[in-house]
Amino acid sequence: MARYEKGRKEETHLRVVKAASERFRKDGVDGVGVATLMNDVGLTHGGFYAHFASKDALVKEAALFAFGASPDAMLKDDETPFDLRAFIEVYASPQHRDHPEKGCPLAAIGSDLARRPKDTRLAVTKKVQELVGQIGAALTDDRLHEQERAGRAHAILAQVVGAVQMSRIVTSRTESDMILAAGKVSALQLAGLLEASPTTPWTVPSKQVKR
Repeated sequence: MARYEKGRKEETHLRVVKAASERFRKDGVDGVGVATLMNDVGLTHGGFYAHFASKDALVKEAALFAFGASPDAMLKDDETPFDLRAFIEVYASPQHRDHPEKGCPLAAIGSDLARRPKDTRLAVTKKVQELVGQIGAALTDDRLHEQERAGRAHAILAQVVGAVQMSRIVTSRTESDMILAAGKVSALQLAGLLEASPTTPWTVPSKQVKR
């Protein structure tokens, strides 16, 4: 019986983390209360503290869970080599923009995570470093020194994260698409996967269509 109860508790814990991970990415960390989260999984507010010491503890777990369920999860498959082009194209895509609850926590709740306690930021930093390492290892330019490779990898990640964040802010669908396209092109150029051109493959929209 004890083993069954332990298993049930772990299962419930994971359900709360998964639900919180999606709600935080969709509505923001401060936009979702503990009572709402527990209601999402059919539990009482009081039951929360049987699983987590605080909301901050849940935020940490939910953020780490999100890394395994977002576009950067491509790097989690040990049997498939990390495909940098695919990563950039999937990350800076309308699908990722339109579904923050399924996407990368950096683009969805990055500003929220920046305000969390240090232990949460340290845990997220480790995930960022893992991703940057994967991106850096995928760069094909053998002339890059280690520090240059790391800097280029950080720039690529920052480019796509920023593009998705900006594309979600603007109210014009046309402009939002342009931001994504620009971010993708810039990231591909930084990665050496697209030849730089004096002319850009995007244009500023003449009309603003609300999203």
